[in-house]
Amino acid sequence: MKNRWSDYFGVFKQFFKFLGNKQARKSRRLLAAFLMTVASLYVFFPADILPDVVPVLGYFEDGTVFIGALALIKMIMEGEGQWIEEKQQPSKSSAEEEIIDVEYTNE
Repeated sequence: MKNRWSDYFGVFKQFFKFLGNKQARKSRRLLAAFLMTVASLYVFFPADILPDVVPVLGYFEDGTVFIGALALIKMIMEGEGQWIEEKQQPSKSSAEEEIIDVEYTNE
């Protein structure tokens, strides 16, 4: 079974590769960068929905927001990867399709 935490830590490495990928749509790269920035600021900014001075719940809420943002970023990157793959696959036109010539004889 794959370790879930290593999966989230792997998102960081993929995230920076994704930001540098020029084949990915700029809007998706900006959205991912925005989500990471907002999630990071939320974790480190002292004024939250539940302040960090509240035992356990304050840090739990920060972690939940950050992991939720990572999950959204991962979905954006996976969706963009599928879009790039579809874009790179050449579509066959009717002229490029394979033609099979068959001769029928009735004996």
